[in-house]
Amino acid sequence: MIRKLIVLAGCLFLFGQSVGTALATPLTEQQVERYLNSMPQAQALSAKHDDGKRKKIDRTRPLASGLDLMKKTGPAYDDLSNLAKTHGFSSAEEWADVGDRVMNGYVVLSSNLTLSEVEKGYQQGIANVNKDPKLSEASKRAVLAGMEKGHARNVALRKNAEQDLPALAPHRTALDEKYGK
Repeated sequence: MIRKLIVLAGCLFLFGQSVGTALATPLTEQQVERYLNSMPQAQALSAKHDDGKRKKIDRTRPLASGLDLMKKTGPAYDDLSNLAKTHGFSSAEEWADVGDRVMNGYVVLSSNLTLSEVEKGYQQGIANVNKDPKLSEASKRAVLAGMEKGHARNVALRKNAEQDLPALAPHRTALDEKYGK
């Protein structure tokens, strides 16, 4: 009985995650532009409030997880809230969400790979690992497990970013300049 409840709770969690992702509104070109315009000030704030300590942030949502660490208090949070409002965002959280989606979308946009090309590369990687005579079976399993996790993250990133690509594409040159391509 408990096992059935755990399975049901897991299914409901996964369903909620997929519905939440599916219901996200695609970014607009204006949101992307406002975020890009805010970046010089955001970088200045980052330098101003840098305490030199490394923070444990989620690399798939670095801005939002950085805000989570601030717990909606302090001078850095206040400055970021003001910056967000100055650039037309309702809150620092909205600014961070848009920024994370811009960064993640840019990764997909700049890769110039389709999901089928990514899958083909992953399958080729699996074949290469399995054929490598220098790897023990245990090493192969470990490498393949790591590859599987990375591939799952990559596919999720691409699927989540897909709806934002039309808003990002017109800003490709500015994105390349900001993110160093």
